[in-house]
Amino acid sequence: MAAIGSSLQGQLVAAAALLCATAVWAATPVEESVAVVPGLGLLLACRTRWGGGGSLWVPAELIDSVVINEHVGACTVTPYLAVVVRGATRLEVAFPALLPRLPLLAPLLPRLRARLSAVTG
Repeated sequence: MAAIGSSLQGQLVAAAALLCATAVWAATPVEESVAVVPGLGLLLACRTRWGGGGSLWVPAELIDSVVINEHVGACTVTPYLAVVVRGATRLEVAFPALLPRLPLLAPLLPRLRARLSAVTG
C-alpha cells in the first residue's frame, strides 16, 4: 500500500513541476517594443508566448529624457534603455526582459531622441 501512495505522490509532484514549468514558459516575453506616437507620447509594450503581456503609455509632456543607463551587479554591468518620466521616482525601462546589448542600443538612442524632440518640439 505504501508503494501506491508514494507512486501517486511522485506523479503529483511531477505534474506540479510540469505545470510550473509551462506557466514560466508561457509567461516568457517574446516581443518587446517601443513606439513613438507623434504628438502624443511613447508606448512601451511586451507580449508573451500565449498572447498575454502589457503596455505602458508615457505622455509626451511627461518625458524628460531617454537614456542608456547601466545596472551594476556583482560581476556584470548591464546597459538598458530607459525613459526619465517627470515626477516619477523610478525610470521606465524599455526591453526589460530582452535587455539588448549596448551595440544595439547605441544607434537606437539618437533616433528615438530625434523622434521625441520632433514630437514634443
